[in-house]
Amino acid sequence: MLLLPAALLLLLFQPSVVSECSYVLRDAFRCSGAGIHDLASLGIPNNVTQMLIMSTSATELADGLFADMKVLQRLILSSNQLSAISPGCFEGLGQLKTLKLSNNKLRQLPGGVFDPLLRLQQLALEHNRLLSLPPGLFDRLLNLQELSLSKNFLAALPGQLFRRLARLEQLDLSRNQLVALPRNIFSTLSSLKKLILSANGLASLEPGLFAHLGALLELQLHSCAIGAVAPGAFHGLRQLQTLTLSDNRLPTLPAELFFPLRRLARLTLHRNPLQALPRRLFGETPHLHSLCLCETRLSTLPALMLSNLTRLERLGLSLNPRLSALPGGVFRGLASLEALSLHSNNLSSLAEEVFGGLENLRELSLFGNRITGLPPNVFRHLGRLETLYLNNTGLRALPGDVFASLPSLQKVWLDGNPWRCCCELAAFASWLRKNTGLVQDAAAVTCHSPPALRHTPVHAVPQGQLACPATTARAHWPSQGQPSPSPPGTELVASAWQPTPGTSRVPQTAPASSAPLSDASTEILDAAGIYSSGAPVALPYLAEYNYSYLDPTMDTPMVIGQRWWVFNLKSPIGWVLFSLHLLALVTQALAVGATLYVALQVWQVRARRRNAPAVPVLTPWARGAEPGPREAESSAYCTIGLVLKGS
Repeated sequence: MLLLPAALLLLLFQPSVVSECSYVLRDAFRCSGAGIHDLASLGIPNNVTQMLIMSTSATELADGLFADMKVLQRLILSSNQLSAISPGCFEGLGQLKTLKLSNNKLRQLPGGVFDPLLRLQQLALEHNRLLSLPPGLFDRLLNLQELSLSKNFLAALPGQLFRRLARLEQLDLSRNQLVALPRNIFSTLSSLKKLILSANGLASLEPGLFAHLGALLELQLHSCAIGAVAPGAFHGLRQLQTLTLSDNRLPTLPAELFFPLRRLARLTLHRNPLQALPRRLFGETPHLHSLCLCETRLSTLPALMLSNLTRLERLGLSLNPRLSALPGGVFRGLASLEALSLHSNNLSSLAEEVFGGLENLRELSLFGNRITGLPPNVFRHLGRLETLYLNNTGLRALPGDVFASLPSLQKVWLDGNPWRCCCELAAFASWLRKNTGLVQDAAAVTCHSPPALRHTPVHAVPQGQLACPATTARAHWPSQGQPSPSPPGTELVASAWQPTPGTSRVPQTAPASSAPLSDASTEILDAAGIYSSGAPVALPYLAEYNYSYLDPTMDTPMVIGQRWWVFNLKSPIGWVLFSLHLLALVTQALAVGATLYVALQVWQVRARRRNAPAVPVLTPWARGAEPGPREAESSAYCTIGLVLKGS
């Protein structure tokens, strides 16, 4: 028996030769070639157990073609031009176990054509042009275990088509044009383990359709244009392990839909226009280890919807453009979760307890959101986290101890964020300098503001340049409930601003009633990293001055009338900016001087030419010399030339 599969592989992978038939093994025969038009003329031997006829130009299987092949067990007739099959073409094949007619041009099958194949176990009819099937076509195939009808044009099926296939284990009806299924079409398939219905036009799933498939392990319903699932549609599937409902048109799901699926291990629901999910969707599902809810229209999740998924290992909640909030504790109960994907959503903030209960999480993906800040203790429950993606999230600052509760962290991505390199970032920048090996592509973690530090790696900014000016600003970190403590470097400073020498209009101490900040002033201070939105700031007489520019390297803001080219020559960046500015001024001066010099020279040349007299000059033949052929030809046109003689 072990020789049969090996022989079949040899048959399949032998190089095709035009119009040639030959033995591959002692009991395996192969014919292929576009020059073969009539199979009856091949002289096929009758003592082989395996026969492969592929890539021929044969269009018909005649009656009695295989009548003498009493021991044939496998017959492969794929990739030919077959468009017609006679009712008696398989007479005499009582020992046949495998028949493949895939990738032909069959439009219909005669009734009773498979009746002689009493021991057939595998029948492949995929990739033909079948429009319909006659009732009772498979009634005599009592031993059939695998049936493939995919990639045809079937729009409907007879209600009793599979009534005698009690031993069928795998049925593939995918990639047809089925818009509805008879209610009891699967009622006799008590041994079926895999059912593939994907890529059809099924509009809905009615209750009881799968009620008799108690042994089913895998059900594929993706890409079926399903717009509604009735409550109880999955009743009876007590052994189901894999369910794919992705790429359909489901706007919602009925409550308790998955309650009967106690052995479900893998569920996909991505690419559905789901707008909301019921709180009671999953019952006790101790075996589910993978769930995908990507590419939906969900804006949030019910707080306890996932609490019964105690063995879930991978959860995909990415690519949901409307997912903007997650309730605290939404993942409680998922003690076995190892990978959580929340990337490419619309999350703007995270609750401090959002990751509560995820003690075994090893990978967390948050990139592609618009989270500007994180609560200091948001990761405190993730003691086993190893990989963290925080790139391209919109982060401007982080607390210095935000990763302190992650002892197992091995890789973190932080690039692609508009980091604001000011006092708010001082503690985090200090952590970054000590953990550049932990941060992936640390050189790409660069400052976005202030302009003087733009594109500078955060870890390369001197700590002195991140010092907070003397303000009363307190950094604000988003959190839920009680306010969290401020990170190092953002403590409340009681002293007022000190004025720049020579600037007498700004007092040294703030009056009791400081003016509130205007919107324009708030934007200016926020860009410089001095003002943090949501925190009170007291500035002396700010309303009396129109701040048009704020030099982030200076201790005080610059008011109208101050020189804008002041540089802080105490820092290397200030020297670089001063040198570049000086070089630009020198280059501009040289360019102006060169332009004036060239213009003067051109003017002098034109003046000399206007004052020069015209002098007659005789050509050689005009002075008596014998002209050549060319000179004689041109003498009728020119004998004397006038040139300007330069001074």
